[in-house]
Amino acid sequence: MKLLSFLTIVLAITSCSPTSNRGSSRYDSSFLSQYDVTLLSESSCICKQGSPLTNINASCFSICESKPNTAQETLFIDTFLGSNITLNSSLGSLYNWCRNERQEGNQFISNPNCVLLAENSNGQVTQLEVDLDQSSPNFSVNVQDLSFGETYVVTLLETSSGKSSSSIQVRKESVNSNPLGNLYRVGANQYNCLFSNSVDQNLQFKLTYYFGVTPPLAVPAAVQGVQCHSNPFVLDSPAQPRLDLISNMFALWSPNDPRFYDNDNDGVIDVHDRIIDNTNISDVEVYIPLEWYREPPQAQPENSGDEPDENILGYILIPFVHSENHPTLPLHSYCPGTAEYNSSNQLFRELGFMNGVETEGLYIGRRSAQQFVDSAGETIDMPLNNILINETQLKSIWFYFDVNGNPQIPNENNLRNLTTYFYWPIGADPYQPLGRDLYQVVNGNLNSGAAPTHDKKIGCIPKSL
Repeated sequence: MKLLSFLTIVLAITSCSPTSNRGSSRYDSSFLSQYDVTLLSESSCICKQGSPLTNINASCFSICESKPNTAQETLFIDTFLGSNITLNSSLGSLYNWCRNERQEGNQFISNPNCVLLAENSNGQVTQLEVDLDQSSPNFSVNVQDLSFGETYVVTLLETSSGKSSSSIQVRKESVNSNPLGNLYRVGANQYNCLFSNSVDQNLQFKLTYYFGVTPPLAVPAAVQGVQCHSNPFVLDSPAQPRLDLISNMFALWSPNDPRFYDNDNDGVIDVHDRIIDNTNISDVEVYIPLEWYREPPQAQPENSGDEPDENILGYILIPFVHSENHPTLPLHSYCPGTAEYNSSNQLFRELGFMNGVETEGLYIGRRSAQQFVDSAGETIDMPLNNILINETQLKSIWFYFDVNGNPQIPNENNLRNLTTYFYWPIGADPYQPLGRDLYQVVNGNLNSGAAPTHDKKIGCIPKSL
């Protein structure tokens, strides 16, 4: 099985090195515990007369319908309050945190007040008064003074104590300028096909395939020795579950999103046109198609070769690389998340607005060479098998072998000079074979002259559906 040609990836190198985690599009307990007040981007919308003036998320249509029908452009923000507020008898609410005088340790908080700080991509900060509700943890802000088409990072500040909330991105714009909201995401589903020889039962192996929005073709009944569905006692059909199916193994951007097409025939796909229009960057090519095998050639009626046809499984982001002057991770690859989205980097701000979620790395694992011994005593090489695996899963199970052959866990500082492995499928002990196949993490751009990323990631994908 060949390594796919799409993996000739041009790395985007940026000197941006944001250090703060100022907001999040998905919240876990470790993130929520960092702040007394966490702003929730998924349910925060700019509305006017019951209609959204933002497309941070598709739910703004229904959210704005449920809000007061105001003639002003109003940002409605939902919050999550930490235990320092909810369990404090003198506070207990956002209103009290913003309005009540109180003693906090050695500091007396007098004349407290909350304002919303909105910072644009040039670092200019607009201070906005907030409208608080004594019975709700949420608040609203008149955003008439914010410019259309400008991405702002907003933070709630309590002026007396100097304490602030987490931050989120907002942008005020006509719904017609971005009616589809965030780029559509789709889950990538992994399954196997079992190949066997009717004459020699020792010759059996599995190969891995992926599908997203388009289901794989069924293997015709006339084809012998190929099983891609889970029940071997019935004929294959689109209704049959795939063999060893792992649904939504990782997320991609959907190939059916119309913004991944060049609808205006200018030679640039629409999502890149939008980034160019909203930034000072003249040439952008950051989203690329991920082409992979959806089914074996035996299931493709027009395929007469030994290799299956490749299909666009979805879209991924190119990996970004820190500059050589980065203080801790020079020339290390990374995928953008909240810190980057909320930085002053115009490209990252726009990516945050389009993506709506943090991203993580995507990797290729190649099954280590295996051999059969057939009934005649001949040694036969097993075909290569490549699988795709996302960063969250990979970094919980990968390792390298030390000089004594013992598995060791890698770190960011030694990754570049290591060959890393993992056992698949995931088992109780990630560092012992337990009857599983050994996979090596391989470089995805072997067909180009570009240096591989330090950890061999081939691109960046949505961290969640």
